[in-house]
Amino acid sequence: MNKKNMLLSVDFFRDLSEPDIQVLADRAAVRRYGAGELIVAHAEKVRSFYMVLEGRVKIYRSSPEGKEQTLYIFGPGEPFCLCAAFSDEGYPASAASLTPATVFSLPGAEFERIASGHPAILFNMMQVMSRRLKGAMDLVDSLSLKEIPQRVALFLQHMPRDEQEAVQLGMTHRELAKVVGATPESLSRALKKMNGAGLLKVLSGTIHIQDEPGLKLLAEGESL
Repeated sequence: MNKKNMLLSVDFFRDLSEPDIQVLADRAAVRRYGAGELIVAHAEKVRSFYMVLEGRVKIYRSSPEGKEQTLYIFGPGEPFCLCAAFSDEGYPASAASLTPATVFSLPGAEFERIASGHPAILFNMMQVMSRRLKGAMDLVDSLSLKEIPQRVALFLQHMPRDEQEAVQLGMTHRELAKVVGATPESLSRALKKMNGAGLLKVLSGTIHIQDEPGLKLLAEGESL
């Protein structure tokens, strides 16, 4: 699929005309990354607008001791590094491909020029940033106040589902443990407990939701 067709399929740009999409395609770069490749380094001054076209990208922070905390996971059609696109300051985290990924990037000045003539894009961005602010507050609350099963439930509440109410993780067990701030062993115990409670089943990297109301209550702080 060429750049233009990829962008036409992205909901974020749904209000742009086909000629505007062509301008984006002409001036943007599309790069493919293998799993685990660094896209943006912590404190790097990138001044570009990024979007996942295929695969998954994670945003994370690392401590001086090497401990890693995953902050966000983005899939197709989701922009990332938004604060870097409009600022000369370094990016406050790192971005890396979680799976093989195709990433679109556009110089920040060019994105500003196009967005200034299409207020709907700015509205789309405001919606994205509002959701992420809520997600960031949920993460702080989760890591400081919630038990691991509650953190897993909260994570699953934010993940897209397919028609069978299944969440395609697209990440390893170890990566999921980093997302919810747990060790792989404690995550395994939490998933086993949630499975025993009839909330979910884990099959080959896919989590099948069995009890959505119960999962929601757990995410909100109710204990198993």
